[in-house]
Parts: sequence; C-alpha cells; structure tokens
Amino acid sequence: MTTHDETEEAFTALADSKRVAILRILWERESAATFTELREALGMRDSGKFNYHLDQLTGRFVSKTDNGYHLTIAGRLVYGSILSGAYTKEDSLEPIALAEPCPACGGSRTLTYSDETVRVECDSCKVSPSAGVPPGVFASYDRDAVPAVANRYFRTIVRQADNGFCWYCEGKTTPTIVLMSDILGKDVEHLGGSDELPVVQYGCERCGSSLTVNLGNSLLSHPAVVSFYYDHDINVQETSLWEFATWNTDRTRVLDSDPFRVSVSYHAGGERLDIIVNESLDVVETECLPE
Repeated sequence: MTTHDETEEAFTALADSKRVAILRILWERESAATFTELREALGMRDSGKFNYHLDQLTGRFVSKTDNGYHLTIAGRLVYGSILSGAYTKEDSLEPIALAEPCPACGGSRTLTYSDETVRVECDSCKVSPSAGVPPGVFASYDRDAVPAVANRYFRTIVRQADNGFCWYCEGKTTPTIVLMSDILGKDVEHLGGSDELPVVQYGCERCGSSLTVNLGNSLLSHPAVVSFYYDHDINVQETSLWEFATWNTDRTRVLDSDPFRVSVSYHAGGERLDIIVNESLDVVETECLPE
C-alpha cells in the first residue's frame, strides 16, 4: 500500500511547471528522447538545472533506457489526467430531456451538467442519481450528444470497478452490498420511501474512494442477464444504462439477513429474470419466470 510519504513525494516531483513540460514533451513524442533533445525542446540552456528537474521525475514518471527517456505508465496517467481536466465546458447546461422514463416511477427525466457533475432528475419523484465526470469527456461532442456520452462514461466506470480496478488510482476494488440507509441515514424518501433499498458500494483498498451503484447496473454484464435480454432481442451494450437502473424496492430487495441474500429483477417480453446475490455480489441463484 502506498504511504502518505510516498504520495507526498510524488506530488513534490510534479511541483514545477518545467517538470510538467517535460512530461508534455515526452507525451507528444513518438519515440524516446535523449537528454539533449529534451533539454533543447524545453528551451533550457543550463544542463545542471535541467538535469535536476529530470532527476525528480526519473524512476516514477519517466524511465531512462539505452534509447533515451520515455514516460512510464504512471507518467502517462498523470499527463492524461491533466489533459482530461484541461478542457473547459460551460459552467452549466440547460436541462436536456431524456428519452428513457424514470426507472423508479416512470416519470420524465432531464440531465444537467455543472461543477463537473452529471445529474439526472425526475419530474415525478426524488430519484436523482449523480456522478462526477471530467470536463474533457464532453470536449469533442455537441450538447445533444451529452446524454449518450455520459451513459458510455458511466458504463465504463462501473465495468472498471466491477473488474476490480479503482476508477481513480487503479487500486484493487471490492464490492459490498449495503443499504441506502447505511449511506444516507434514514431520510431516503427520494428512493421510494424505503430505507431497505440494497445497493452496491465498490471500495478501493489503496485510495479509499467509494462508488455507489444500483444493483441493476452492477449485474448488467452477468451472462444470465446478457442472455436473458438477448433472447428478447435486446443488446444490453447498445441500450442506455439508465434503462436497467433499479432505484426502488419493487425490483431490488433484501430477501434474508442470515445468510444475507438480495434479489434484483430484470423484465422483458412478459418474462422476469431474478438474480439472487450475497453480500459480496456473488450470484448464488438465477430464475426466469413469467410476469
């Protein structure tokens, strides 16, 4: 596990615009760069000062080989993060109407983007999921494409967490089923009035970040779910993630506490697929029934 001292050392290594410029130069190159090529590209005449800055990066963000210097994976991740946040989007977007109805009540929904956060709000209930999205995600898209782009971004983050990798630091993530009341307290009126709504919380062992996802989305890539929808001519990869969200106890509920069991249901073509999981999101039973 990374210590606080190691984290501070990493930030210190980047605490100079010249060092960030070195990362940029290496990022833009198609091949490794020699010491002289780097120094000249940076525009520094003093070899000693340049060598000092390069040394602060070498080993963690820059690797030195027989062919010259190139970015490490960590260096690419750092500069990629800089690019992701370098773009600016207008401070807020006027609400964009979504085609899919609210999965909790069937009401009409709108999407907004402000403060690097996408929010989906319903006009009939208080279900209002939100998630942080870097501004760079939307940089190359028109306003009308924002809902679809946000959907693909959410799908990518959920899949990454479910595959065991943190969406921030690439650390190991572990899923645990918790109740919304454990996260928000007893005031969960906006989630169907029940404090027993089970959701999945992915936790990172390295950085401590957590991600809360509804069960319907967390299990969407399970073979039983994919097959169920495929048999009804529905491709889950080409359908909006929001159509499968389960934010009420009509579709997601606790069955038992000992052993802990939770059920989530999927519906299509007059049939219902029930998936039963344990507290670690392991599927223990599946059953397909007529509605």
